[in-house]
Amino acid sequence: MMVSVTPEGKELYVTAPESSKIYEVYIKSKKVVATIEAKDEPYHVVFRPDGNKAYVPHYGSDYISVIDTSERAIVKTIRVGKHPVYIVITYDGKKAYVGHAMYVSSTKTKPIEIKGIKVSMGMTEFSEGEKGLKVIDLDKETVSSEVSLNGYCTGIAVR
Repeated sequence: MMVSVTPEGKELYVTAPESSKIYEVYIKSKKVVATIEAKDEPYHVVFRPDGNKAYVPHYGSDYISVIDTSERAIVKTIRVGKHPVYIVITYDGKKAYVGHAMYVSSTKTKPIEIKGIKVSMGMTEFSEGEKGLKVIDLDKETVSSEVSLNGYCTGIAVR
């Protein structure tokens, strides 16, 4: 679950990946005022500086959702590659950068013996996510370029 504050500071958007929902909560009343149905594990929410649109990477997919905040609805998806989780928007609101993570596909236990002691060892299997960053032109809402990295993204910040 991730929590984001709208640019005007009046609402929270809360992602619930396990139920594939995004909740809009008024801060003052502490009430849920909207529930947005979202598929594929919505990870967190970022807003354009004017607050009219929000963008949500979906960890269990290959896209981000575009939310029209006045309609409280997903109006578009943008394909960005496997397992997007990190997204930041530039201060001018013209571009977004999307990073990806590896995906845990399963965890298994395997019995092993170390110096005569039997133990169970956890074995995690991963499926590949995308390496590098996708750059999104937010006016066109399309991927405009890529930034090649030699590994997975573990966070992004705009300076």
